[in-house]
Amino acid sequence: MIEVKLENANEIQLALGKMIRMISDKEKESLLKKIGMRIINEAVYKHFEEKTDPDGRSWPSVTAKYAERKSKGIKIGEKKRGSRNPGDLLVLTRHLYDSMHYEVNSNIVRIIAGDDTISKKYAAAHNFGLGKLSGRARKFLGIGELEQKIADDTISKFLYGQLGKV
Repeated sequence: MIEVKLENANEIQLALGKMIRMISDKEKESLLKKIGMRIINEAVYKHFEEKTDPDGRSWPSVTAKYAERKSKGIKIGEKKRGSRNPGDLLVLTRHLYDSMHYEVNSNIVRIIAGDDTISKKYAAAHNFGLGKLSGRARKFLGIGELEQKIADDTISKFLYGQLGKV
């Protein structure tokens, strides 16, 4: 049997409280930026590559009608372009994929899809299955196990680094 006895718990609580109070706004912002960057690079892009949502469920495939249209090449602007493979979901032009970014405000990091080149409404329609895509959501943003693990790992490493300052 293993027994763990915690002595001087008050001292530990005081040290943790002191450590948290010592974290500057600049350090918090840096931590949130790391979390945002890691979630995009290690989770969101993985969802696109594996065609799965944050909970690991596979995205629905394209309809037969769209697959046929896509295999012939889809006209975007003046040219037919993009992937002709019906299995390449949400990457016809890569605009959505390339629009992923994060914003840090106060104590919050937001992972955002969409920018000036692609509508946030388009991104939301695909992520949540809205409008013409009703019931065909291909969720790429959300908090699943991987996103939570990334956030926890980044915070743990940050706090471990702070211990030396107490």
